Amino acid sequence: MLLIDEEEVPAARGVAGTSETNRSVKRVRLRVPESDLADLRARCRSTRWLTASGGHSWRRGADIDYLRELVRYWAEDFDWRARERQINALPNRLARVGSERVHFIHARSRHPEALPLVIAHGWPSAPAEFAGIIGRLTDPTR
Repeated sequence: MLLIDEEEVPAARGVAGTSETNRSVKRVRLRVPESDLADLRARCRSTRWLTASGGHSWRRGADIDYLRELVRYWAEDFDWRARERQINALPNRLARVGSERVHFIHARSRHPEALPLVIAHGWPSAPAEFAGIIGRLTDPTR
């Protein structure tokens, strides 16, 4: 089960109609229980593999050797805690838009004259993929 710690974000100063806190926008941190990670690793390790019917590679579905290596990587090498720290280092927010919860990263520039920029992603991408460019966009003179 994916856990998200939520904390209310103080309202912007000087914005008409805001209260002391903005109840629709919350700071969030990702936490994945160790038991879930152990379960994922165990299920990866216990995968029952089909025998490949030689010479078809990707023509009849996913390449079995590629899948074996991918599952081995998730079971043995992927460092979820490092990825979790990387995700949580970003200014993650969650807002309610109608009946939906929307995750976004709210990173402000160090330069007051900077133009606001919205970067969107589509499925199956994720906002964490922008981690490498956020610093360069918010502080380009660094």
